[in-house]
Amino acid sequence: TGSFAAISNPWRIDCEVSNLEIRKDGFFINGKPFRLFSGAMHYFRVPRAYWGDRFAKMRAAGFNCVETVMCWNLHEPHEGEFCFGGGLDIAAYCRTAAEYGLYVIIRPGPYTCGEWDFGGFPAWLLKDHNLRLRCDEPIFHAKGRCLFQTGVSRDQPATGYKWRQYYRLSLIHISEPT
Repeated sequence: TGSFAAISNPWRIDCEVSNLEIRKDGFFINGKPFRLFSGAMHYFRVPRAYWGDRFAKMRAAGFNCVETVMCWNLHEPHEGEFCFGGGLDIAAYCRTAAEYGLYVIIRPGPYTCGEWDFGGFPAWLLKDHNLRLRCDEPIFHAKGRCLFQTGVSRDQPATGYKWRQYYRLSLIHISEPT
């Protein structure tokens, strides 16, 4: 389970927030029914030079959305040291997807599932033997919140862009403890 947060619309740089509603009978954007046709393409698994090519192929296949996970261990390999440049520039990934008319679903974790080593957790979390992972513990939440605040809510240090300026519409799935 989780919650979704709509971010914004890149066609308007003034950051007008898209009106996304999740109703019993489906998704609605600005009051109009909308069907998501999505495929996964993880930005860190595809060289940045090929993102546009892959997005064009997704559009040609009839998709209107792309989904990706955001692995904490890639973006914070050492506690307090954040990486959002090059192939890890998720804001550029979202802008490129928007250029191809794709919506974006981001699953930032902090746990991104079994498809990535240690579920995407950084190894440095294991230094604290008392830290309980994937549970409702304040210290765990505080450490995970640093990535979310650095990479999602504020300007990205490596790019200087604010996320909210560039998404066509991005849905962020926020994991809840299991």
